[in-house]
Amino acid sequence: MDDCLDSENYGFFGGLWHGIIAPISFVLSIFFDDIAMYAVNNSGVWYDLGFVLGAGILFGGGGKASSK
Repeated sequence: MDDCLDSENYGFFGGLWHGIIAPISFVLSIFFDDIAMYAVNNSGVWYDLGFVLGAGILFGGGGKASSK
């Protein structure tokens, strides 16, 4: 884990990518201790925004409300 903190911080685009691959990362994190869904060394709000948008892109974003 300390090796992760020594590298550069992930920003918006890193968060976006991690949000998109979150389901894959989750499954792999069950079997491998060195894989995580969320980067510890992130830039804060911009990373979080990218992560949420990336996950929203992957899961459809909730824009299909039914009016029936």
